[in-house]
Amino acid sequence: MAARWEYLYVRWHLQRRFPPDPNEESAEWANKYITEIWWPRSTEPEVIATETWTWRKGMSEWKEARKPAGRPHFLNDLGADGWECFSIQIISSAVVSRQGYEAASQPVEMRYYLKRRSDA
Repeated sequence: MAARWEYLYVRWHLQRRFPPDPNEESAEWANKYITEIWWPRSTEPEVIATETWTWRKGMSEWKEARKPAGRPHFLNDLGADGWECFSIQIISSAVVSRQGYEAASQPVEMRYYLKRRSDA
């Protein structure tokens, strides 16, 4: 009998909010990171994590803002349940200034595709 597989994917994406007037003293930028799982046969994703960090005028760098937790922790949990990651795809990215580079690519949406043997 041929092996049967079930599949899921994890979607990680970034929503960025810009201030209406970046020159205002109270201007604030925000990054919201959202991680969701599309389980086999589901019609809606399950949001497993959201995290927001902000940067305000007067902060010297983003590193002073709250940093998001590392993304791969959910892969460890899924791996413990028998899921294997077989592909990671960057769906979209943006070019930003960061870490001393004038132009660097930053992922905006990523998908992790996983599979495991199914008994069905």
